[in-house]
Amino acid sequence: MDDILISICIPAYERLDFLKRLIESISIQEYRNFEVIVTDDSKTDQVASFINNYKSWFPMSYHKNVPALGTSKNMVEGMKYARSRWIKIIHDDDFFASPKAMGEYADAISHNTRFIFSGYNAYFENTGKIVDKTISTSRFKNIQKSPSVLFADNKIGPPSVSMMHASVT
Repeated sequence: MDDILISICIPAYERLDFLKRLIESISIQEYRNFEVIVTDDSKTDQVASFINNYKSWFPMSYHKNVPALGTSKNMVEGMKYARSRWIKIIHDDDFFASPKAMGEYADAISHNTRFIFSGYNAYFENTGKIVDKTISTSRFKNIQKSPSVLFADNKIGPPSVSMMHASVT
């Protein structure tokens, strides 16, 4: 592993406006010990051309999936290229709401931690409405008692709210 602490893995698919918003939200992060990995299922070369314009902003790699892998496999594909101890998946239509977001994930890392998740806001594009989707204290305590409940159904939100240690399989 390199000295990079966090690999931000972005599974992309033909949503250039959303991807641009995400990349710009990454570019303003105060915490900088990360790399960005984009895996692309798009039919066109738009994402590749766009990414080439941003490669000088921070360590970034681009990988075109031929053939396209589909949503789930594309999400996992980026993890194969990660050079860090921590993997942060964020979908191309999500974004960091604050320049401090990556720093907060990095600050949450401790010796015995292998999985981190955060609260999040759902942003509705068509109305501009923002809804706090942070889990309740009682649900969080339930997860602490029995972490396997995370696999029963979606208890914490989309993959974009989590980060895991590279040793997690």
